[in-house]
Order: sequence, then C-alpha cells, then structure tokens
Amino acid sequence: MYIKKVKKNLKQQMQTFNNVAVWGAGSFGKQVLTEFLKDIDIKAVVDINKGSKGLDIMGIPIISPDKFLSLNYDCVIVCVDAHRKVFTFLKNKKFKGKAFFIWDLLIDRNKKTGELQNLFVDLLIQKDRSWLEFLIFKPQIMVNITYRLARHTKEKFPYIISLFFRILHSFSCAFFSIFVPDTVKAGPGLAFQHYGCIVVHPKATLGSFCTLYQGITIGSNYSGEVPTIADNVTLYSGSMVLGDTYLADYISVGANSVAIDLKCFEPEKTIVGQPAKIL
Repeated sequence: MYIKKVKKNLKQQMQTFNNVAVWGAGSFGKQVLTEFLKDIDIKAVVDINKGSKGLDIMGIPIISPDKFLSLNYDCVIVCVDAHRKVFTFLKNKKFKGKAFFIWDLLIDRNKKTGELQNLFVDLLIQKDRSWLEFLIFKPQIMVNITYRLARHTKEKFPYIISLFFRILHSFSCAFFSIFVPDTVKAGPGLAFQHYGCIVVHPKATLGSFCTLYQGITIGSNYSGEVPTIADNVTLYSGSMVLGDTYLADYISVGANSVAIDLKCFEPEKTIVGQPAKIL
C-alpha cells in the first residue's frame, strides 16, 4: 500500500515538468527506474561513464552530462550516492531546471511519518538485491526492523505487546553490537553501513537518511546534554559526536574524529580532527 502511495506521489510531482531525466546508469539508477519510475516519462539517463554512450536502460537512452546540459531538460532525478557532487556540478554549470535526490522525493518533510513508513524507507534505500541475498550480506537490517517495531508497538499497542518487541530489539542490539535504544528519535532512512560497536545515546535525535559506520558513538557530555543531528548526515568509522553538538544537513564526520559541544549550522560541511574542526 505504501509503495503505491509513493509511486503516485512521485508521478504527481513529476507531472509539473516537461522533460525529466535520471542521473545515474549504475545499479542504483536501474533499481530506481525499475521499482519507482516505470509510470513516469523519463526522457534520458545521464551518466559520466563514456563506455555507456549509445546504450540504453529499459529503452531509455543514456547520454553524457554535456549533452544533457545542451538540451532542454527542466528536471533531473539524481540516483547516485555522490549526489551532492552532482548538485554542485549542476550549480556550477548554471542548470536552470530542478534537481532532486531520489530519496528526498519519497517523504514529505512537512509531515510526520509513522514508524512503519520509516521502516519501509530504511529497507528501501538499502535493499539492492534479492531479499535472501540482502539478509545474508546486510543482516544488521534486523536492528532497523526491531527498532521500528519496538517504537511502533509502544505507540499503538498494549504494554505487553510492546514489551515483547522491546525485548526482541534489545537482543537484536546485543547480537549485532549496535546499541540504539527505542527511545532514540530517528527519521526515515536510518542506515547502519556495517555492524559492530555502534552506540547511540537513548535521548539522541537523528534526522532523515543518516548513515552510521562501525565504531561510532553518539553520546552525552558531563552535563548530560546530547547531540542533535539533522538530515543526510554521515558518521564515518570511529567517530564520536558528543554533548551539546548540532550537525546541520549533509554534514560528514571523518573517521576517528571527536566532536564535543560543536555547533555546525552550515550544511554540506566536513568535520575532522580531535577535537573536530569544521572544514
């Protein structure tokens, strides 16, 4: 039901544009075209790989960035992990149309989403193969499942039912060494890139599409203050975000960096060092 709603919303959003392209001819782009954009009139797929020239995906021609910019496209849906670089490229080239990252189109940031919807997005952005292969190669997704179910049942079901899922979540956290209590507030698109030694403070707040690598800590300072992390933030392996820290959208925290009571209100920054500094 939810995936039908997502597809319907995508189609409605794209109806306001005349010429829509998809940026990315890799597995990411193919997945999005296959699962979400079948009912949308995509005119071309943009790819920087010269070897893709003259090829097509599902009958849609693959074109170069230069050709894309020379034609009259008014919208591009970016389907690559390095989407911020694509946005920067388009800005420098003075692209006059609209550019969207595909996952940003899946949710309405002005509306509160339920935990089951959040779980759907968690699964959606990480599933890149069959369900069996997905569970084999990325078993830590079970933490997402138990975390979302624990929060959902706590809000919607009697205590005895929610207690069962909270206990199940505790065992899941212990097994994968990913400590994310069900009191943590996390938006849709939460991703644990690898499992092992991940600790998130029970009172921490994470925005949408946050990615956590192994060995990271989101914790408090001596005063008990905890971080607030905005959307699309990535914490690389071994990094620590502690205390009254605020990280704006699209910030990356470098490996083994330690951010303590750091305020970064400007998006798209990189934070590195011990103590961490804003680059």
